[in-house]
Amino acid sequence: MRYSERELTLMMSEADERARNGRLERLKYLLAREDDGAAPVPYAANEYYEEARLCWYVGAFVALIVMSELALEELLRDHYRVVLGVDGCLRRGRRLGRAGFGDLIKKCQADGWLSEEEVALVDRVREVRNPYVHTRDVSWDIDGRPSGDCFVAQGAKMAGLEGGGATGEDAARECIGILVTLFRRVA
Repeated sequence: MRYSERELTLMMSEADERARNGRLERLKYLLAREDDGAAPVPYAANEYYEEARLCWYVGAFVALIVMSELALEELLRDHYRVVLGVDGCLRRGRRLGRAGFGDLIKKCQADGWLSEEEVALVDRVREVRNPYVHTRDVSWDIDGRPSGDCFVAQGAKMAGLEGGGATGEDAARECIGILVTLFRRVA
């Protein structure tokens, strides 16, 4: 279907208006928590970090959750690239390049590289991220509710229909708060 210039301009104006809602408050939240100290940061980790910040600002909440995880995972992985070498092993023969986020967090904890508080916060990002990236077909619990990280539960979470009304925005707020607090400190 073809749209006229006028229709396209109207569509853009409506989209811009929707996108502006909440932007000022999100920016204030971000800047109040961000550690703006200088730190040497790996290129890819920094790109994910900047994308996560942008996602928060524009209200792309699910994308923010995924980007927050990627920024932290790349930061941890890059640390171990230096320590173990690019083809190094984390534990029991698990190659660094094949390690998951959880493996990296466990290694940081075992090595004492991150404090217990930092480990808990980074692991919380992993927990928040899981339902958004590990969806499964529906399985039902004994009470007839979808169980586990299935696509029905994921959609309900995004819409604020479970977890006491928590939404994808609430999960994103938690992730961006953790990310901007820890990123430069951990780097």
